[in-house]
Amino acid sequence: MKIADPFSTLVLSPFDDPEIQTLGVYPNLPAYPAGQEREVTVLQTGPNAHYNYTWSDATLNFVKPAKKDLVIYEVLVRDFDANRTYQNLIDRIDYFKNLKINAVQLMPVMEFEGNESWGYNTAYHMALDKRYGTEAKLKEFIDLCHQNGIAVILDVALNHVFSRSPLERMWMLDPDNDGWGNGITAENPYGNQSAMHSYNVGTDLNHFNANNMTQYYSERTIQHWMQEFKIDGFRWDLTKGFTQNCPGGSNQETCTNAYQADRVLKLKQYADMQWAIDPNFYVIFEHLGNGGSYTEEVEWANYRKTGDADGISKGILLWRKMTDAYANFLKGNSTNLSGVADGTNMFIGYAESHDEERVMYKAMTETGQTQNILVKAQKRMSAMGAVHLLVPGPKMIYHFGDLGYESSIFTCNNGTVNNQNDAIAGDCKLDTKPQPQWTGNWLGNGSRSQIYNNWAKMITMKIAEPVFSGMVSIADVNSLYPNIKITNANLAANQLKDVLIVANFNVTAQNVA
Repeated sequence: MKIADPFSTLVLSPFDDPEIQTLGVYPNLPAYPAGQEREVTVLQTGPNAHYNYTWSDATLNFVKPAKKDLVIYEVLVRDFDANRTYQNLIDRIDYFKNLKINAVQLMPVMEFEGNESWGYNTAYHMALDKRYGTEAKLKEFIDLCHQNGIAVILDVALNHVFSRSPLERMWMLDPDNDGWGNGITAENPYGNQSAMHSYNVGTDLNHFNANNMTQYYSERTIQHWMQEFKIDGFRWDLTKGFTQNCPGGSNQETCTNAYQADRVLKLKQYADMQWAIDPNFYVIFEHLGNGGSYTEEVEWANYRKTGDADGISKGILLWRKMTDAYANFLKGNSTNLSGVADGTNMFIGYAESHDEERVMYKAMTETGQTQNILVKAQKRMSAMGAVHLLVPGPKMIYHFGDLGYESSIFTCNNGTVNNQNDAIAGDCKLDTKPQPQWTGNWLGNGSRSQIYNNWAKMITMKIAEPVFSGMVSIADVNSLYPNIKITNANLAANQLKDVLIVANFNVTAQNVA
């Protein structure tokens, strides 16, 4: 059996490359060698190597925004613009600049199976997927972001691999002898035959194997992207999967969501590896903890925040989902606002992400005051922005939520909508999405551009004014008239040190004292 090197930084594929060649998105791509099958490794050195790029001083001297000030824009390159390339992102840099965000987070760009994907079906963690463009183009985008004060964060899925990965293929079970795996043997030193947590996809990786082989693979991956691509942070996908304590069975879900000491220590190790290269690196976990796993989040948030010899406050950032609460606000339904703020300032709040239904879709289709009333839902998006973006702590926007994008994330390629419970049609969440934001000139649409412009003003205030690093109190977390006070007692009397956020998510006029 022939396989490509698992540590490849460029692979050629007989399945994916013909389309890439036709599209012309990766100029001078080496020809696939005759007589081979499946992926092969490309090794290049010297001044004309595919990965060469001359960084500007802006990248070499880039100062990352403070964690507490982060406003992250999550982007799937495939669905951002028509050609689905890094060049599209480069051409749209003003879109990010004018919104005033200070970080872009790219969904996985590592070599994945096929040319149309979210990227979580990773096969080669150190190789750039060629569908979006060349290594030099991604570096050009990162460099351009740094020139405009914008950090770049990469999403990485190191809890699993898929069937084209050498980590699976070298120990695959192939009962029908077609050259593709159907599970792995017990001898596989990287993966588990059965997943050790309840949320698995692909082959579950074992980060605790005796020879630390998976840890070494992960460390090499960390080093490659940090050093070669000058990125500013990693968002670690599905961190609940980094445990060996929760084999299958009726208790697996409960076990996965409980406190797991092995998971806590292993992920601290990976955080330490990143900070050893760059003490200011953003380490972000998608954990979405509850109960014992929330206790893990608090422990990570406070890890190395104080007392380090270099004097740099570290700590691990965590995702915090607020989709249902914000959607209920838009609809004028009862909700609970308590999750919008956290005293550690290490929880990245968001209304939308790639995994969550669009709040505008929920507002338009579910029972409430905004059902089928687009203009009302659009107006409330500005109010939601005030409640979301201005509360102290890092925040995230999923692309085009800032223009009131209202199509479901379960929109299929044929334009219909289904969901994960639709057994006949299947789950269309991963399908390529339409892009009316450009074809319909949404920035020229008054109702949509008002959301964008209002959010830009709020983000500007959040980043510029130190009061938004202060303490927050919410008068009534269940009210449709949220009253949020932010104060920073450490500021001078002549500075803005008290802010009141009020919003009306009902149809009854209110007086504001």
